[in-house]
Amino acid sequence: MKNLAITLLFSTFSLVVTAQTFDDNFLKNFEKVYQKDPVQFLKNEVGSDFTIIYGDGRLGDKESVLKIYEAFNQVSRTVTELKTRQLGSTGIATGILNHTYTSKKDGSLRDNTNRFTYSFTLQNGKWNLVAVHLTDMPPMPPFDEKTFGEVIQSFKKDIIGYLKSNTAPDYTFTSNGAVVDAKALIKRFETLKVTNWTVSNLKVRQYGTAAFATGTVNHIYTSKVDGSMLNYTDLFSYTFAYKDGKWLCLGGQHSDVPIDIKQEEAAIKKVCIAESQAFSDLDFDAYAAYHVQSADDQLVYNNPNGTYGAKIGWDTISRVVKGWIQAGKKEDVSKVSGDNFTIVIHGDMAFAAYDGRTQKVADGKTTRLRENRTLLYTAGQWKILAVLVYIDYSSGK
Repeated sequence: MKNLAITLLFSTFSLVVTAQTFDDNFLKNFEKVYQKDPVQFLKNEVGSDFTIIYGDGRLGDKESVLKIYEAFNQVSRTVTELKTRQLGSTGIATGILNHTYTSKKDGSLRDNTNRFTYSFTLQNGKWNLVAVHLTDMPPMPPFDEKTFGEVIQSFKKDIIGYLKSNTAPDYTFTSNGAVVDAKALIKRFETLKVTNWTVSNLKVRQYGTAAFATGTVNHIYTSKVDGSMLNYTDLFSYTFAYKDGKWLCLGGQHSDVPIDIKQEEAAIKKVCIAESQAFSDLDFDAYAAYHVQSADDQLVYNNPNGTYGAKIGWDTISRVVKGWIQAGKKEDVSKVSGDNFTIVIHGDMAFAAYDGRTQKVADGKTTRLRENRTLLYTAGQWKILAVLVYIDYSSGK
């Protein structure tokens, strides 16, 4: 019954239209006429000599198709890879049909995909469908959040490979008013590698052989040439189509995420104070969580003798800071605070300068600091990329 129901959706086409060129437009119009009322169309416009070979090889006729419609209601129907040819008074159409239908008995939903061949003949000034041959195809896999996650993983692993193998020939990408094709993106990504690609607010929808994904993405790229980083947070939309047994990306669009300055400034202040508090609490793991942890991380500080230290790269910084924390004493644990903040936000980068205070829990002595932080917005949150701290060693005595 399943193959019958599926086949039915293909087989019932005969068109009462004055003779016209047999082409793609003809078949599209034919589909529209058929779908208005398939049962009446079959009864009135399909001849008694009509034959159909179902996807499982069974031979059927007009009556067998009508019996299917007695048991099922058509829900959706999509034709892809359509090709039409006219040879004198014969018209041939081939393609892939995906259609869904529900059982009139229990309401269950069914989905089927067939490769089809329709044969038409020109009789008395109109094209009539005389035969249909269907071949079952594997069910079209659903496009859901898991599928989109697999797309992202494939893209992160090999950007150029994905763009070459999983985009449509007419693929386009739009960002900040510029429209480029896959070739232009491939050239751009020859010098970049993905450092991070994190999606939030994801929503995925599928309509037959078409699918859409929208959400917010934070993506960071590292230059293969000089190691510099590019960091963006965008709203995105992607369109996909199922073709040749896989989901192809037809195009994408990115738009800058508008920010709430006051909200972001509050978040930056919180990160700055929390990072210093984690250090004072001798908690290295908490301290590390507030940092980007890249080769670009920097730490600059002054020493009691008037010299200064500079550490570059997270490997070096983490080793030094971990040593300081391990050598720290519980009586030095302090309550950290900050005021007089100056914060500048530009895209996914921010700069914060402020007056810091550390007040020892043990004796209440306060040390003053002047602190700078450079922050990067990554994976949906602000993280510290560079620290500059000037400690007033004359205070706190």
